[in-house]
Amino acid sequence: MGSNPIVSANFKMISKSIKNLKENISRTNLTIESFLSCVAATSALEEWLNEGKSKPFQEDEMGKQMKKHIDHAKDSHEGLYEMGFVKIFADFESFMYEFLVEKYKNYPNSIDNSTKLDIKDILDEKNIKDLKKKIIDEAATSDSWTIELWEEKLKNKFSISIFSDKRTRELFLILNEARNIILHSNGRATVKTLKKLHSLNAPSLKHGEKIPLTNKKLFQSAYSGILTILENIQHSLKK
Repeated sequence: MGSNPIVSANFKMISKSIKNLKENISRTNLTIESFLSCVAATSALEEWLNEGKSKPFQEDEMGKQMKKHIDHAKDSHEGLYEMGFVKIFADFESFMYEFLVEKYKNYPNSIDNSTKLDIKDILDEKNIKDLKKKIIDEAATSDSWTIELWEEKLKNKFSISIFSDKRTRELFLILNEARNIILHSNGRATVKTLKKLHSLNAPSLKHGEKIPLTNKKLFQSAYSGILTILENIQHSLKK
């Protein structure tokens, strides 16, 4: 299967992977907003229950348990945003793979000649349809290994641009590196991540320092960045 750059104007079907990603990150955003709304409402209830009482409600056993959970919820905002931040980037990585699967199914000639399968994988298949699925899976997996590689493949093979300019690209890759710092080094910069951040013109950060942004800001920036990428893809597909 030879490499063949393709203009994506003929890709008229509504992309299931784009639809799924929008739904997934919107659901995560709604989950966070719903949690925070419940905390606010419960806090207001706590204040109302205490009004005019000589003995606060939290002094009885049920009240103590309620107070414990209210206080924990109030202190959990940043943790919730951190989980949301990691979650939507995981959804984005799944989308990178799924979107390429869609494209390669529609344009199999765009798969690189260098795509390889083990001889056992080939011999185990009894029909060409299943073998094609394996080839597409292998190509989509390898071509979505990093955001940078995925971006390159989409641009060269399908004339799809995911970033509007260099700085927007750098900022999104910085967010991805922040996600890696949270996942792999407890939110503190390592030598490896510092080199990556430096190459992206990120603000200076010292070894062992934490990211100087709240988890809420990271989540909101990633959420907005992903939606913008999807808009850029859809715009490219309409050309």
